[in-house]
Amino acid sequence: GVDITMKTLVVGSGTGLDALVAALSCPGTVVAVDINPLAVLNTEYLFRLAGMEKRLRAFTLDNIIGENGEPLLGWNERGRMEEGWGENPVTFDRILSSMPPHAPDVHNDEPRNQWDLAPSRFLRLFSRGLIKLLKPNGKALVQNTKRVDSLGNDEVRMALATGGAYLV
Repeated sequence: GVDITMKTLVVGSGTGLDALVAALSCPGTVVAVDINPLAVLNTEYLFRLAGMEKRLRAFTLDNIIGENGEPLLGWNERGRMEEGWGENPVTFDRILSSMPPHAPDVHNDEPRNQWDLAPSRFLRLFSRGLIKLLKPNGKALVQNTKRVDSLGNDEVRMALATGGAYLV
């Protein structure tokens, strides 16, 4: 049978295409998060066009993991998914993340636009809390352009390897 309780998280929903592909290939709810409110609107619009809006929950978030390493999405007292309910975190069967490339030459004082300006900040927070977002036997696919630190080390591989028990 089809498990309609399955939850898929798409981090960095962008145009919404990744989230829509996830919805087409996985049953249940797709939760899409992006730092850019326009990306969230794109995702919602794409799901409406596909007639799948009831399967989507979309949030504008700086990160899915807080500074303390705890998930930022949780179940509130009414059983609804909300930002800031980390004491009862939402867990996922699948997580897809196409992380933003590091752009050290971009300067913007708006905090919501500083996605990854501090070297690999998003990646460090995300890798620290990724294991807390996954259900037992859950799977994550994390993709990024290769970033190398000043010593020639692959930053993505290092962050995931030190953030938890991940296969990198």
